[in-house]
Amino acid sequence: MSDLIFKQIAGGLITLNDSLRAAFLPTGSRCFLLKRAEFSGTRWTVVKELTNGWFVEFSEFRGQFKLLYATASPGFADEIAQTSFIACGVPNLSNELDVFSIEPSRRDVISPVGSNAQWKVYVDRAPLERFVLS
Repeated sequence: MSDLIFKQIAGGLITLNDSLRAAFLPTGSRCFLLKRAEFSGTRWTVVKELTNGWFVEFSEFRGQFKLLYATASPGFADEIAQTSFIACGVPNLSNELDVFSIEPSRRDVISPVGSNAQWKVYVDRAPLERFVLS
């Protein structure tokens, strides 16, 4: 498939995910890709904040959340490779978000295949973990 067609499909999926997020997720929902901070005073390092093209859905069968992220950016493969946690939701009164972990074996990170320009990341709730927005 040509690069142009892939980018057009990605653009359509970005619009779709943004529309789904607006319709089904609470207003003010945010999504951050995180990794553990090393040798610093903070617990987390933000790899990237997803601002458009993302949607999350709960999988009752797996008991997990699935992050869908549409992008045509070739640099996202590197960003998701650095990511081991995702903070997602509406910040509470303490400006905190729930944190979800990506399985360490990375079997639950599925890159775009063929004409599907969407990443799929299955995550589990990380108990007692919170991400504080600065």
